[in-house]
Amino acid sequence: MTPDGSSSLLCKAAALLFAGGAHALIFTLARFDAAPPPLVQPAATRVFILPAVVVPPILQESVVPPPEPELEPEPGLEPEPVPEPEPPPILQQEEAPVELPEPPPQEPEPEPTPEPLPPLPEPVPETVSEPDPPATPTPEPTPTLPEPDVAAAPDNSDGVADVPPAPRRPIKPEYPLQARQEQWEGDVTCAVHISPHGRVLEADIVQGSGHEVLDAAALKAVRAARFSPALRRGRPVELRVRLTVSFRLDDRR
Repeated sequence: MTPDGSSSLLCKAAALLFAGGAHALIFTLARFDAAPPPLVQPAATRVFILPAVVVPPILQESVVPPPEPELEPEPGLEPEPVPEPEPPPILQQEEAPVELPEPPPQEPEPEPTPEPLPPLPEPVPETVSEPDPPATPTPEPTPTLPEPDVAAAPDNSDGVADVPPAPRRPIKPEYPLQARQEQWEGDVTCAVHISPHGRVLEADIVQGSGHEVLDAAALKAVRAARFSPALRRGRPVELRVRLTVSFRLDDRR
């Protein structure tokens, strides 16, 4: 049976029930208002009660999606490890600062009585030595630089040697720049003590030129010179000689 047929049957049954009830109500009212009619048995009315048709609910089929295929890992590739969840940070409760009681003020210690200082020693006068004269710059030799003359003469204090000493190389003191600029000239005589090996043991200025820069240049050159020793009876001996160094501006090499 279709749903439309079931509903029409229900409507008919309801109409029959409504009609039967209406007739019963009218009959009851007429019975109370009018004289009792003669007892007439009414025709029996048949009421058909139809059972209710239960329509089963329409079940909707739920569509279940097919399960997704599991992906197989590619050969040679390992699955990445799942990182473990980090634990939640533990909140540390800040401790309330504890106020310490202030220490009682300490009484200041008494200052020690200063001991008397010992008497200062008497100052000793310092001896101040005179500084050496500044060394004059040594200019490079030029073609027009004058060359001083050196002359040696034996000193008779040690006796006369058979062969007097002689410089192995010419003694050429440098003409000081200051003397050339000031056009100073002069002769410097030095007393030289020569050892049997031809070395200068001692050299002093006997007579200066009147200019310290010329005297210093002559003495420096004589002390650095090397000599052939004096010979007496064929043997080298010590001998003192005097050397004169002359500085002339018009001399040429």
